[in-house]
Amino acid sequence: MKNDCSCSVTISADTQYIVGAVEEIMIFLQTHMYLSDGAFFETKVILNELLVNAVVHGNKQDSEKKVYIKAGVCKENKIYIIVEDEGDGLIKSAKSCGKEILDYDAEVELFCLNESGRGLIITSSLCDCFKRNKKGNKIVVVKKIKQ
Repeated sequence: MKNDCSCSVTISADTQYIVGAVEEIMIFLQTHMYLSDGAFFETKVILNELLVNAVVHGNKQDSEKKVYIKAGVCKENKIYIIVEDEGDGLIKSAKSCGKEILDYDAEVELFCLNESGRGLIITSSLCDCFKRNKKGNKIVVVKKIKQ
């Protein structure tokens, strides 16, 4: 494993680019760290869900907008993924179910398990650390990989 290395990918906010970005980042991660089948699958799910969220919900599939992805490996067998979109951010709603999953300079709530809230809840359950910026358009996840 090579410590402290990363790759960056930028895509237009169009769902057709998600698969290619996921493949590129997964190849990078596999090149720099051994991923068991389980870790590979979970990491791929995390990455895919974050990109779908950024493209569909963040940028509203506006192909003029971009999604910025950075992924890397760091000490202690951890990988990180950072996804940022150019959208307005996660909007809190009076209809939210109040599930707090992280704390990043502000309280964060995710919507109840409906069609547009499951991806982030699934993602948060598969990683060791899940944070977002105050605006809600940038998510950082960290996952410890068992060796």
